[in-house]
Amino acid sequence: MTDLQGGVVVLVHGVLMGGRIMSRLQTRIELAGWQTAIFDYPSRQKTVAENAAALACFLQQFNGQPIYLVAHSLGGRVCLECLRNHPELNVRRMVAIGTPFLGSEIAKTLSRYSPGRWLLGKSIAENGLTTDSRAWQGETEIGVIAGSNRIGVSFITDRLTRPLARPHDGTVTEASTRLPGLRDHITEPHSHTLLLYSEYVAVQVIHFIDHGCFKRD
Repeated sequence: MTDLQGGVVVLVHGVLMGGRIMSRLQTRIELAGWQTAIFDYPSRQKTVAENAAALACFLQQFNGQPIYLVAHSLGGRVCLECLRNHPELNVRRMVAIGTPFLGSEIAKTLSRYSPGRWLLGKSIAENGLTTDSRAWQGETEIGVIAGSNRIGVSFITDRLTRPLARPHDGTVTEASTRLPGLRDHITEPHSHTLLLYSEYVAVQVIHFIDHGCFKRD
């Protein structure tokens, strides 16, 4: 830790995943000296709003400590909804990794078919993966890490509709991660899930938590 005094980093997974997928990144953040916790939630069974409310309750256990959120994919949407509805929470900074803030083209494609709607469940309801998020105007500093390795679900969905606009991480387009109001944004050469396992992405996450910006070589 550098210019910040204490606090806790809370990691939030994406759709169709569980908290365990964040464990490698969690370990790297802990080795940098941070206390961490993982928020595990039912991504398919509850809406973004419902999971955001549960996240707010989860964060209250830290009794006003500075909080730093690190979220993957849908988790970023859950965190953003939480921040909008609970500005009283002491969330200083947030890093969203591969989050389609401006709507997921793949989710839109899958939602046209009943198996796809079943697969994604309530993650596509209300303020879910198929919708655009409003510009961020809150106090929390938000940084986004997008991916540009095209290996992923797009291999299938590109055959159902027009191909994803490049660059993309195989699941989420880089353009859809550019929420208006971001503090910083970078793109790394990894696919959607492998962003979570990259040592350099972890370095960037920690740098943003510490400084409010990403590292430029």
